[in-house]
Amino acid sequence: MKQLICILAFALPAASANAQSINDNCSNAIEISFGTTAFSTINATDDGPELPGECDEGFGNGFGSDIWFTLTAEQSAGIIVSTCDSADFDTRLALYTECDGALLACNDDGGGCGGYTSEMAFAGVEGETYLLRVGGFDNERGTGTISVEYGEGPPDSPNINFQHDGLTRQYRIYTPADLPESAPVVLVLHGYGGGNNDMLNNYGWRGMADEGGFVAVFPNGTRDQWNDRFWDVGYAFHSQLPDIDDDGFLSSLAVHLQETLGLDPERTFVTGFSNGAEMCFQLACRESSTFKGFAPIIGMMLDPLFLSCDPEFGRPILTMNGTNDNVTYFDGDMNNSGGWGAYRPILEMNDLWIDELETPILDRVFLPNTNPNDGSTVRLDRYTGRGHDREFHYYQINGGGHDWPGVSGNMDIDATREVWNFFAAIEPEPPANPADLNDDGLVNSADLGLVLASWGRGNTGGDVNGDGNTNAQDIGMLLALWTE
Repeated sequence: MKQLICILAFALPAASANAQSINDNCSNAIEISFGTTAFSTINATDDGPELPGECDEGFGNGFGSDIWFTLTAEQSAGIIVSTCDSADFDTRLALYTECDGALLACNDDGGGCGGYTSEMAFAGVEGETYLLRVGGFDNERGTGTISVEYGEGPPDSPNINFQHDGLTRQYRIYTPADLPESAPVVLVLHGYGGGNNDMLNNYGWRGMADEGGFVAVFPNGTRDQWNDRFWDVGYAFHSQLPDIDDDGFLSSLAVHLQETLGLDPERTFVTGFSNGAEMCFQLACRESSTFKGFAPIIGMMLDPLFLSCDPEFGRPILTMNGTNDNVTYFDGDMNNSGGWGAYRPILEMNDLWIDELETPILDRVFLPNTNPNDGSTVRLDRYTGRGHDREFHYYQINGGGHDWPGVSGNMDIDATREVWNFFAAIEPEPPANPADLNDDGLVNSADLGLVLASWGRGNTGGDVNGDGNTNAQDIGMLLALWTE
């Protein structure tokens, strides 16, 4: 239910244009009801307390130049307070029980909100009056409108701190009810300037996790010189920033979740959009021992990574690109006209992975154009090989732009569903055969030769049964596991 806003207003003479706002102090908070109203913090001073660490979304807790409102809930329901896309400065919101009271909610950058504007949700209780604090990050000031509406309550996935490489990193996690033991886990990476709240709420991952029985994890990148969140893949305009160990952070986070939540190391996957997709490619090159499948959506590989990519293990990859993308150019950008850095054409990048994964066999299909009004169609190229289960799937969005299919742009497919179906089909690797001493996939005379060459107590070169010696017991076990 929405109600008309009721806010106390005063007509001020022109001579007092630079005076403080009437509600500049918490003790002078004015009433605000449900609806939308204009506000200004241009003449505001600082009156609120410091914020606790839980309000730090990755770039500190700066909050000042604030004004105050009282807000009374007329029903027990979720309440959303928002300056999302409706203010001309970097806003911040906080909610308290009373002046100098307990903090109930806070937000810096709302998911999907441009210009670092804010959106905060909390569980309202009928008849309760709250203190709403509106200000700027790091004392920024400006004008805008603020809306107060009933809606979904606070997210059940708050940011969780994770220490890595001397930095406090953050992630959100969504765990379905009745999760099976040793469940899969999917890390979902946001694009440049985005955030994990956007990926959590706007891409269908919670519903897909419920359906598929997996844990969805939404990490946050760090912030750059323009206060934009990013993954450190080596963009040209980040050359003066200190290196951020995002490879280590994401790999360590995955292992931490495996150990603490009992998640399956053989079904640990990562996907991402745009900058998050480029981080996926980087992880496929550098962290293939941790992640068992990758799904970069609408991304590329900067040329230094392309030239140096040398994965320890070849893992299945699904990728998508639009032919009319005006951010990630389909034909590449070796001259760096886009400013991100030099990168090769998308099809040349695909060839790198087709060779790396040893998947030369192509099965091409044109998917049904179920939404002819979206201006694009989808071609799926499925590459496989012989003697292994690795696959490379490439979705070419003909006429597509810089969008996550199914959310915006192409609507013939749901990229979230395509990604999960791809991950769900990846079979865990069978345990290594202890008698395959030369790791060629066979147990034969070559392995028997290694046992005989390593014969002796304390010699482990041919130790098949793991007792620390190479002897007749190892020959017996090797013959029992003989494959050729």
